[in-house]
Amino acid sequence: MYGLSAILNIARGAMNANQLAMQVISHNMANVNTPGYTRQKVVLETQVPWNLNQLKVGTGVQVDSVIQCFDRYTTRAIIQNTSSLKDYESKALVLSSVESIWNETEENSLSQILDEFWNAWQDLASNPGGTAERTALLGKAEILTRRFNSLSQELGQVGQNLSTNLRAGVEEVNRLTGQIATLNVRIRTAEASQTTANDLRDQRNQLLEELSGLVGITYLEQDDGSLTVLTREGLLLVNGNESWDLSTEGTSIYYNGIENDVSDRLTGGKMGGWLDLRDETLPQYLANLDEMAGTLIQEVNNLHLAGYTLS
Repeated sequence: MYGLSAILNIARGAMNANQLAMQVISHNMANVNTPGYTRQKVVLETQVPWNLNQLKVGTGVQVDSVIQCFDRYTTRAIIQNTSSLKDYESKALVLSSVESIWNETEENSLSQILDEFWNAWQDLASNPGGTAERTALLGKAEILTRRFNSLSQELGQVGQNLSTNLRAGVEEVNRLTGQIATLNVRIRTAEASQTTANDLRDQRNQLLEELSGLVGITYLEQDDGSLTVLTREGLLLVNGNESWDLSTEGTSIYYNGIENDVSDRLTGGKMGGWLDLRDETLPQYLANLDEMAGTLIQEVNNLHLAGYTLS
């Protein structure tokens, strides 16, 4: 087929193809502020030519596909490194609050109270029988005791806050994994006809990045377009249209309803940072505080027992 009708068909096909390209450009502009959106572009190709005697006569242009402009490996690196970033950020935020508990630049700091406690002993040493000096020393000892108890309680409260954060984090992980499983089904259905579900994939990548911010993950894509998502330590979270939930009880985190604490298998992300702080860093701070208080008590009592009563 050739002649005027062929020319008009080529023109019509070119207009349709470029109209679709303009539509994709408009879609890009409309989603410029959409979180997780990846720019798309139309791939054009020549149509199958006609055989005219011994000639190949071109028949115009057509749309081959609409693809996303992104690097798969860079995207994977961003998703995985988001976990490390959120781990460090969560630790920095909590440790800054712990630092404020130990702030030695403010009044009633531990070092200032200790100085006043030692000064009270010095005053009593200068006048061992003085009732005022004895009363002042008892008062300073009570203040020091309350300060040690206050520090212990405040550190304990930080640990309780971390447990609260972890419970909320578990709920958020379950929500994200459930949504990823749902998108797996939608993407698999949409791409069964050999077309790429770009917008759905963007939504899923956004969920993956949010999930990685909570806990370190690794993932792989199946031939049908669905994802399998695991934690770094191998806990299966999503596989196709299925997802497996986490749950909390007390300070323990359980997987899929099995009463076996999996806290040590959740690393990276905010939850990994919170677990490190709650289960390792804060207990060490409390142990150091207890050791300091215990040593102080023991040494003061030993010296006190070696002294003389008022009579």
